[in-house]
Amino acid sequence: MKKTAVKFLSEVLLICLSVFISCTSRPVPDTAASELPVPEQLYIPESFNWKNICHGVDRTDFENTTFPVCWHAVRIDLRTEGIELAAVPGMKREGTEPHAMRTAEFARTYGCTVAVNTSPFTGKKQIVGIHIVQEVPYSPCVPRYSALVFRTVPGNGTYYRASIVDNQTEEAVRNAEYAFGGFFTILRTGNKKEFRVSRYDSRSGAGISEDGQTLYLLVVEGEHRHKSTGLSYTQCASIFKAMGCTDAMEFDGGSSSDLCINGKSVLSYTCRTVQAASFGIKISSPAH
Repeated sequence: MKKTAVKFLSEVLLICLSVFISCTSRPVPDTAASELPVPEQLYIPESFNWKNICHGVDRTDFENTTFPVCWHAVRIDLRTEGIELAAVPGMKREGTEPHAMRTAEFARTYGCTVAVNTSPFTGKKQIVGIHIVQEVPYSPCVPRYSALVFRTVPGNGTYYRASIVDNQTEEAVRNAEYAFGGFFTILRTGNKKEFRVSRYDSRSGAGISEDGQTLYLLVVEGEHRHKSTGLSYTQCASIFKAMGCTDAMEFDGGSSSDLCINGKSVLSYTCRTVQAASFGIKISSPAH
């Protein structure tokens, strides 16, 4: 009787498990092994249609309703005359220094030509990872995460050169004028990094040219999946590489992802997340 009961319960368990698996919707693959291969032409254009925003800044957008996916990117020449960096925390206004605000609000408040969210943060809006503004650290390093670092060019001092470090350490950000943390490096010297877990989601990231004088910012929509399912880290790396980057990294993604141009978000939906950290580019010089 006991063996019969055990066998019966086992069969019932297997049936229930098979029904559960067959009825559970899994629109977002969570492992590289289960993710179906997606041809790059479904999320990367044959050629990039860059449109000038202002002197030193260009924009391109991509949408494929079949995949579906939608993303936006900007290209910034860091040698542009009159370029300035801005960030929160780190900027004072009317005697106060805000420590948390939406990226769009930050962009409007400080007159940023381009702005993007950066580091992940806790529920209490504490930044997780490095955040340096005008050589002042506002948050400590988290060694397992990467960072976007800005320094002025030695002997020149009139423009910035960017670099991406795989691990946030005191040595890696030494003498940095600005440094903004994120999650992981996804592209290094033109080689895409592979990740054990691969999931489609909204994404924000930064990439740089080989000489560090051109900065690329990318945001992938993914909160309204009927319009855009989002992309994986590796797929974002493919976009950065196609745009001309040798190195790239991911900032905080998901509902935090936002990219603003002239104080307005480029997303098709409103990002309502209050960010612990954002950074922007201001261009004060006229076009030549």
